[in-house]
Amino acid sequence: IIRREALQEVKLLHILVAHKDAKNVAKKRSVLRHRSKDEALEITQSAYQSLLEGASFTDLAEQLSDGPMGTRGADLGWFVRGELGPTFDESAFSLEIGEFSSVIESVFGYHLIQRVE
Repeated sequence: IIRREALQEVKLLHILVAHKDAKNVAKKRSVLRHRSKDEALEITQSAYQSLLEGASFTDLAEQLSDGPMGTRGADLGWFVRGELGPTFDESAFSLEIGEFSSVIESVFGYHLIQRVE
């Protein structure tokens, strides 16, 4: 007997603030060659505070995100549980639609995500 489980999916917006020691960072951008981990954290925490004060997630992504999704309106796309890794899964799947995460750290830098669907 095969039992089919309901597929859990989320659609996310994403802001990445990288630093010089982050994995897979486009080092050709001079700001990333010199940005420390502490500076990246400070930028991300400031963005989080701006979100709490009502700033637009997509506007902040366009201004701050070092990832390619910054120019795509912060759209990270659709994900199923287990696809993002434990840290992101825990955050992404605990958010209600419209909610955004606190700062998430990974080997790629610091992240903020918002669940849109």
